Amino acid sequence: MELTRPVAEFVAQTRLDGIDVAAAHHARWLLIDAVGCALAGHGSREFHTTRQALTNIGPQGDATVLGEDRHPLLNAVFLNAYLITALTACDFHVPTRCHVTPEVVPAALAVGERFDRGGEELLTAVALGAEVTVRVGVAFDFSAKHARGWHAPGLSGVIGAAAAAGRMLRLDAPRMVNALALAAAQAAGTFVGHGTPQLKFNQARAALSGVLAAFIGAEAFPTTPEPFLGINGGLLTPTYTDHARPELLVDQLGEVWQLLQISLRRWPAGTSIQSVIDCLLEITTANAIGLDDVKRLDVTLAPASAQLHGHQPHPRTPFLALLSTHYVAAALLADGHFWLPSVAPSRLADPRLQAFADRVVVSADDSVPDAGAVTSLLTHDGRTLVAKRDFPRGHPSDPLSDDEMRAKFLRCAQERLDPPRARRLLAMLERVEHVSVREILSAATPGAA
Repeated sequence: MELTRPVAEFVAQTRLDGIDVAAAHHARWLLIDAVGCALAGHGSREFHTTRQALTNIGPQGDATVLGEDRHPLLNAVFLNAYLITALTACDFHVPTRCHVTPEVVPAALAVGERFDRGGEELLTAVALGAEVTVRVGVAFDFSAKHARGWHAPGLSGVIGAAAAAGRMLRLDAPRMVNALALAAAQAAGTFVGHGTPQLKFNQARAALSGVLAAFIGAEAFPTTPEPFLGINGGLLTPTYTDHARPELLVDQLGEVWQLLQISLRRWPAGTSIQSVIDCLLEITTANAIGLDDVKRLDVTLAPASAQLHGHQPHPRTPFLALLSTHYVAAALLADGHFWLPSVAPSRLADPRLQAFADRVVVSADDSVPDAGAVTSLLTHDGRTLVAKRDFPRGHPSDPLSDDEMRAKFLRCAQERLDPPRARRLLAMLERVEHVSVREILSAATPGAA
């Protein structure tokens, strides 16, 4: 079975007008959402630590980090990827548990800025990189991958990053094969760091590795022609997984667009916690109740989600709070909404929230879908109010509207830009085919002309 050449030809030769209209529309929002999340990501304490470390490696450069100054190109790729994922608000492909845009978008932006590419090429590269990322992940088989501890962005995301960067470099198919092979050679990253920003590192490293692979592949660096099925470590062989379905990588490639299955999050929180928020908003809106009315809250999640998000009732940092079902539920019931101020350090120490978190019980049930949740809220006056979601708002089965996505972008962007500049940037991104990558990055920089 030949896999790499068809994928390379698909990435090298597909034009924007060859991409399904719905897929191109979704790719546009993936790009817009990624830029917005990156601007909000400057509020992450861990981002500033990462930036200092990379400044120590190379302090000056000509590549733009969204929302701030310039760095060496590979540093900028890493930092932009970290910014996109920093606050747990970016996209998510539920079937493979993979964030896609932190790997794909920084790769395309960096190459596009370096070579002064246009927005049409940027949108095309984002769509193709996202499509490749998802297809590699699906072919890999999530259950087998997760059982071994693999973290999807480091395995499939690095391939998508190389595809996006290679497309912006205008690689022909043979050089695209080189880029994909070099990306596959760097496929790595595990879940061992869950509950820490280490997982964000995996995503940023994958973006950087994909760009490195594309630049070296562009020089016709000799590689294996089949990195997916090759002996001695092919990405879709028992070296990585025992249950791969390699045929899914190329099945109906260019006809059925898997990127349409990428969710766009409404809130800065873990995926299943998104469903918890939606359930609680449904209950509180219909019944006009808040934190002081609730005696107990039971939350039922899928086993994997309960393991990830059900064991930190008293998070010590904003990062951990975004992954805590107990804390997010308490903050939402107290405020009637949930956003970044909800996880400010002063809020984490709020005695009311601390006390209520102890009245939240999280359990696991195989009948709950991976991204779903069931909430059962017992009020002090004896009512039991139940809400259930199989998936959160923003999932392909219940997508956010364009207006909801605009509102999220502006809310994110205004963490870094003044409102008029944020609105101008949004307008520019919505007509991305008519602007250049350099114009987009300039518009995303506070104080730039």
